[in-house]
Amino acid sequence: MSDLTIYRSDTVKLNLAVTSGGSIYNLTGSSIWFTAKNQYSDLDAAAVFQKSTLNGGIVITNPTQGIAQVTIASADTLLVPNLKTILVWDAQIKDSQGNIYTIASGRLIVLPEVTRTT
Repeated sequence: MSDLTIYRSDTVKLNLAVTSGGSIYNLTGSSIWFTAKNQYSDLDAAAVFQKSTLNGGIVITNPTQGIAQVTIASADTLLVPNLKTILVWDAQIKDSQGNIYTIASGRLIVLPEVTRTT
């Protein structure tokens, strides 16, 4: 499990380096999801946000090297209260054969913003 810390309303780019058994995992033909929720029991439809390769929120930048980039947009955390908030997150891949693997998970700590001028 990994904790990630971001600021509310910031645009954040996270790089994912996918491995399996210590070796680089070829992402060719795979789909990836990154989901952040208030609690594990929340349905995906109730997620604070969900990014995927299917909606453009995740781009596989180097498939043969197992590298992808998740973009958390400013609007994704805009409705999170402006106080320290702890969400849960995970990243999953679906390979070209339809197998699903959780590749990372943890807490997403959203810190309050001070400057709100845009």
